[in-house]
Amino acid sequence: KRKRGRERERKIKRGEREREKEKQTRARERKKEIRKGEYFRKGKKMGKKGKGAKGKGKAEETKAPRGRAAKRQEEAEIAAENKEKEALSAAVGTFVGDDYDLSGQGWPGYVLLKGQSYHGVGKRRAPKRDIHIDHVYLTVPGKVLLKPETKFKAISGRKYGIIGRNGLGKSVLMTRLSRREEPFQNVPEHITIVHVEQEIQGDDRTPLGAVLQSNREREWLLGMERKFEVAETDESLMTELEALDFDLVDIHDRLREIESHKAESKASRILYGLGFDEKEFRTKKTREFSGGWRMRIALACALFGEPDLLILDEPTNHLDLEACIWLENYLSTWKKSLLLVSHDRDFVNGTVDNIIHLHNQTLTYYKGDFESFMKIRGTRQRELSNKRDAQLRKRKKDEKFVRENRTSNQAKKAKAVKARMAKEEIVEEDTDDPSLVFSFPPPSKMGETAVISIKDVSFHYPGKDNIFNNLELAIYMDSRIGCVGPNGAGKSTLLKLIDGQLTASKGEILQKDHLIVARFHQHHVDQLTMDETPLEYFQSKFDGSPHELRSHLARFGVRGDLALQRISSLSGGQKSRVAFAELAYLRPHVILFDEPTNHMDMQSIDSLVDGIAKFEGAVVVISHNQHIIEAATNELWVVSKTGKVKRYNGDFAEYKDEIIESFDDDLLAAAGTIAEEEEKVGDDDDVDYT
Repeated sequence: KRKRGRERERKIKRGEREREKEKQTRARERKKEIRKGEYFRKGKKMGKKGKGAKGKGKAEETKAPRGRAAKRQEEAEIAAENKEKEALSAAVGTFVGDDYDLSGQGWPGYVLLKGQSYHGVGKRRAPKRDIHIDHVYLTVPGKVLLKPETKFKAISGRKYGIIGRNGLGKSVLMTRLSRREEPFQNVPEHITIVHVEQEIQGDDRTPLGAVLQSNREREWLLGMERKFEVAETDESLMTELEALDFDLVDIHDRLREIESHKAESKASRILYGLGFDEKEFRTKKTREFSGGWRMRIALACALFGEPDLLILDEPTNHLDLEACIWLENYLSTWKKSLLLVSHDRDFVNGTVDNIIHLHNQTLTYYKGDFESFMKIRGTRQRELSNKRDAQLRKRKKDEKFVRENRTSNQAKKAKAVKARMAKEEIVEEDTDDPSLVFSFPPPSKMGETAVISIKDVSFHYPGKDNIFNNLELAIYMDSRIGCVGPNGAGKSTLLKLIDGQLTASKGEILQKDHLIVARFHQHHVDQLTMDETPLEYFQSKFDGSPHELRSHLARFGVRGDLALQRISSLSGGQKSRVAFAELAYLRPHVILFDEPTNHMDMQSIDSLVDGIAKFEGAVVVISHNQHIIEAATNELWVVSKTGKVKRYNGDFAEYKDEIIESFDDDLLAAAGTIAEEEEKVGDDDDVDYT
């Protein structure tokens, strides 16, 4: 038996040696091929195959220059290349500049000429738009965000949603990627990346003009078209343009492919979908818009420009619910790559087809939408938990065996078991980070009749037209109301009327005796006393012992040293926790939420939804977050700009479908005259693409 075992070991070793030898041989051959390729790329030539002579069929190689001769030849080649680049850059002027690509195709990488396409069969394929980074070591001062072995990929045409708790590095990752900073400095330059992270600079352009200028390819093509037109009367310029790898026919072909003559219609539809009035985006200057509306213009520019990789970090923060629904519908048909971070799970679920989970300082990739990710990860977590439990049970049994047989006749086996245990690794559980818990204390009983009655109410600010006309509404203790409508319709004004901050111009708003109404609004955080700690702030507002107040703050995640730091030093999410804790301490019967999800991640929003579900009082919610409206409410109030507030007869899914249909109808009507012009020139070869 031992002899057969030794023979088997010798065969295994012999096979390993042979495989290693073959591997080394292949490596040497590969090196020879690489050196040969480099040799010929540097300008060396091969002679023709000889016949009937010594060395028959072999290539005759010219001797490569060495030393100073090789250096002079290399310098001459670089000088010739620079001269050619300068000549071509001068020929195309400011419309091309440094974007002109001399490495192969002869025009910018973001322009597709001569039948190029991203995925077309039988056409010239454009340069690849995929991004692969094998080692993404991401850090900020004092903190590692991603481990060195982390891999990042963004495949052209795929839409990725990045999921992870706040503070783990999602925004840092996207900012570094868009700026091609470490560790993304090797992302190919021909890949266009647009990161919507700040509002557009206000100037004298209209929103429509700014959007039309944001498409780099179209602007380059129109610029080259103007160059060719000027060259008709400039012989020297025409000579320079004739040296290019393309001509005016190629420019016109590409303009026709991208439907440049429909650009204004497309830009108008995007702006209209994001909430702009047609008259405003055609006549009003961008500098006359507020920061939030200029952020929408920046988003419109990114959508119209169609970059290879579009990066959106919380794009819904500056949008109303209707614009969020339109954007979700628009991105669902996006053809290029998308990298999205959003705290709205419904928005993510309706937009992306891949999930990147940032957890434990690494990135894990999942195919499918957000719901698929949740199912797959839940299954994986259960499998890992079961495997870990089995390992722990077996280890407990082995430890008992080792203890009981340390000095018995099975001591040798016990020693072997102990050695095996030392080598075994226990599987780590893939658990979620602990989430914030929202707990609103139960209010006193108020009966089953309406606690707030709005009777024949009209309202207007001094010297202004009516915002509301003859409202008839009621709120009960079991009400779960979602307040929806476009920005500027008066949703926040309605909540101010309900909580008594504003007085009705006509009619009356009746509240039951001893009713407590609390309102959390989007600027509530800014009204906290910034130079106080959360504990000091609570002591100045409420009667209660320090222990009682700290216990209440701890229930909303403001625990330990966090309660003793100045509010000004807290993050946006931590300040929101203080504001929620203040609201809950009042023990209200009715809670009015005005955009409560700002600064929250998905897990915190889920916790808020659970808290609202368990709350025994009434709730009215204004939010651009579709998930909280759908999950936390069972009644919709639709606020319109005509001064009416109507109860919607249906659920949120039906309302969402209705909004999408109305957008389609309104967009067609708004762009009707442009569409007519498009039909006239759609098949005409003589089109004015400007």
